[in-house]
Amino acid sequence: MCVLLHLQEPPPLTEDLIEEQQRMLMQLGASNDPQAQRLKAELQGAHLRSDMQAFKAANPGATLADFVRYVLAVDWLWGLQACDVIV
Repeated sequence: MCVLLHLQEPPPLTEDLIEEQQRMLMQLGASNDPQAQRLKAELQGAHLRSDMQAFKAANPGATLADFVRYVLAVDWLWGLQACDVIV
């Protein structure tokens, strides 16, 4: 059984912050440097990490598949055997 969460939207960013993030991602490019790859993943994954942590806290026994079904609920057919939803 999974709890359906209403997650927060990411905070709004000013145009200069968006441009700065885009510039950093472009500079990192397809670098094979582990430190550059980690920084790129952090920039791209902050919101996803927050959503995953909230889902895990509300659904301690949930699996990664449950989270994927939750995030892609529009694209996924919920099976009651896989995850009963509580609103």
